[in-house]
Amino acid sequence: MKQVAGYVLVLGLVAALATEAGAADTEGRRKSRGGAAKQHMQQQREENQSFRQTLTDKTPEERQEAIKAQRAAQQTENKEFFAGQRDKNRAELEQKLSQNTQMTPEQKAQVLAGFDQKYAEEKAFWEQITNDSSLTAEQKKAAIKAHNAERKEQNQVAREQRKTNRQTQKSVQ
Repeated sequence: MKQVAGYVLVLGLVAALATEAGAADTEGRRKSRGGAAKQHMQQQREENQSFRQTLTDKTPEERQEAIKAQRAAQQTENKEFFAGQRDKNRAELEQKLSQNTQMTPEQKAQVLAGFDQKYAEEKAFWEQITNDSSLTAEQKKAAIKAHNAERKEQNQVAREQRKTNRQTQKSVQ
């Protein structure tokens, strides 16, 4: 937990050091990333609708097999898409850190390690939930809801810490 707090502090420093233009640019990138994911999912919904229309002349067994095959293909596609999104996010972070002249290489390495650690933790959580056959669908939903609430709380604490850091730095200047 202390290490996470350290990452939050370092990330707070990164956020505090960003210029107003950089902050606006970051917000624009954040919205475009979310837009890309929404667009990807919308495209899949449209594909699903047209795919379902092609199944009308098939037997129920053939339909079920075709749906399973399409779901598997979409899951693979989603994994590739979100892996690409993560790689883009990490590349943006690396680029932003390389432009930062006020952080030491150790601090930059800590930020990148925190990014990778957070990703690994999220990935482990989702793999655990999806692979745990002993949980019912309701239990999985409850676990995901609890996880998201915990993550929301952690993000709120991190935002408050960054806000405090920015105010402290402004008062020092």
